[in-house]
Amino acid sequence: MRHFLIPLFSTLCLAAATPLVAEAAHPLQDIRDTAADYVRANLASKSDDINISAKALDPRLRLPLCEHKLQAHMPYANTNSSNTTVAIRCEGEHPWSLYVPVTVQIYREVLVAGRPLAQGQTLSANDLQMQRMDISQLAGGYLTQASTAIGQILTRPVQLGRPLLSNLLKAPTIIRRGQTITMLARQSSFEVRSMGESLMDGAVGERIKVRNRRSKRIVEGVITKNGIVFVN
Repeated sequence: MRHFLIPLFSTLCLAAATPLVAEAAHPLQDIRDTAADYVRANLASKSDDINISAKALDPRLRLPLCEHKLQAHMPYANTNSSNTTVAIRCEGEHPWSLYVPVTVQIYREVLVAGRPLAQGQTLSANDLQMQRMDISQLAGGYLTQASTAIGQILTRPVQLGRPLLSNLLKAPTIIRRGQTITMLARQSSFEVRSMGESLMDGAVGERIKVRNRRSKRIVEGVITKNGIVFVN
């Protein structure tokens, strides 16, 4: 029994398989559906707003009719990629294999620029809007809530309708170098507050160096949302 391994890009080689050409051909649509269904079943995202399509097969492709249900597996990429490949296999009397490219489009409402935005601009609600986009085409870090961007500062210009990605945003500076700040240290069941001087500019969540005004000791701490520097 001969086993045929048939890449999609070399379908013309089937002409050499003359003993099989006269037999009933397996429906190409069933091959495509099997590939698409396999990707759909293995997607990490179960959102209904997904479009999965298997690439059209060469209409000249004639594979022996498979007596059993077609088998599918993923030989290369993962199913969460926008472009992947599914191996379809027939294990019947005349076995064959075929690689079928599959495209995955996952749509979500993402945050985009509602107007042309400049570098260094502090974002407000009027600068933003939601738009349905294929997130498989985005590099990652897309935002789905306006609250995550409002008050943030753009590190690069963004054109109208372009997605706002997390790596384009930075928190505003709330502490300046030389500013008097409150230092907070917690130890077991009590906390100690002291006055200090910031030695660096910083935003919420950033670690900066501060000098204790009383002891002159320099330590590092993390800026909290209320402007207090939490010292470990």
